[in-house]
Amino acid sequence: FRLGAMEAPPAIISTYIGDSCTAFLDDFRNGKPTEYKPVQRSVDTGCKLFGTIEVPTEDRNRTSPFPFGGHRFEFRAVGSSQNVSFINTILNTMCAEKFKEFADKIEAGAKPSDVAAETLNAHWKVIFNGNGYDPKWPDEAVARGLWRIDSGVEAIGKLGDPKNVELFEKVGVLSKDELLARRDIDWEHYIGL
Repeated sequence: FRLGAMEAPPAIISTYIGDSCTAFLDDFRNGKPTEYKPVQRSVDTGCKLFGTIEVPTEDRNRTSPFPFGGHRFEFRAVGSSQNVSFINTILNTMCAEKFKEFADKIEAGAKPSDVAAETLNAHWKVIFNGNGYDPKWPDEAVARGLWRIDSGVEAIGKLGDPKNVELFEKVGVLSKDELLARRDIDWEHYIGL
């Protein structure tokens, strides 16, 4: 179980988006939208067949649980022995709730760019382009208001929190009983039953 600070990356969920993307989104959320033009860098492959190639500077940060790799995000907080299906169910449930919230605001008359800027401002604290292994990062993350759960057992237990039960029921993905059963199965898997 990665999420629990027992393996890389750290247990604090943040996202690395790189300097170009950070600058673009920072301008956008502050009312100065521009065209996103990621800075490219040349990489010599050392092979005559391929020569030098251009790659985005938003390289995958190996210390981030959710880095932006120039063309896509990766979710790296899943352990190698874990099945990603339930993690994807959780991520998709959260996205579905947020997309519904966005759609409701836009259908009520809000400008899409205003909804996006409001969301970026509300959640800017999750952007961290630094070294996730830096011993100062956990304290900085807590000061930013990010969750820090250093124990996999405690993280699994959070599935049964009322706000999470409400989320899964509201979106129609899992009932309370189904979610609590998943939690209990994860605990059993964790201890090796």
